[in-house]
Amino acid sequence: MFQNDEWNQLYRYCFSLTKQEDSAYDLLHNAVEKFLAKPPANVNCKKAYLRQIARNQFIDQYRFKKRYPEESLSDNEPINLTTEPLEKVMIDQQTLNIVWQELNHEESELMFLWSVEGLTAQAIASRITIA
Repeated sequence: MFQNDEWNQLYRYCFSLTKQEDSAYDLLHNAVEKFLAKPPANVNCKKAYLRQIARNQFIDQYRFKKRYPEESLSDNEPINLTTEPLEKVMIDQQTLNIVWQELNHEESELMFLWSVEGLTAQAIASRITIA
């Protein structure tokens, strides 16, 4: 499909977008998967087409990360662990209403999927990444 120097050029393009080696490999891999799953019928330059797929995927990932930002836990923050199961932890209704009002759209969606629909964290993650 491509020569080694063309693969290197595509990788360098992905690296220019992501600025991280592993992310660049992942981006290129995903673009090739998409390219092979639905190969174009009439494309003059397959390398340019693959580069466009990678760029579009990078933009999609950027928008997703902007919509659902990652939050890291600080080492200085104490983690409150309890030996009781989560279902037995009681929160009074007034506190729950206050907290619920402070949640943004994404957070309330996650809480709904977890508490009402009963989805696991893995199921929620796969549902959100598809959407």
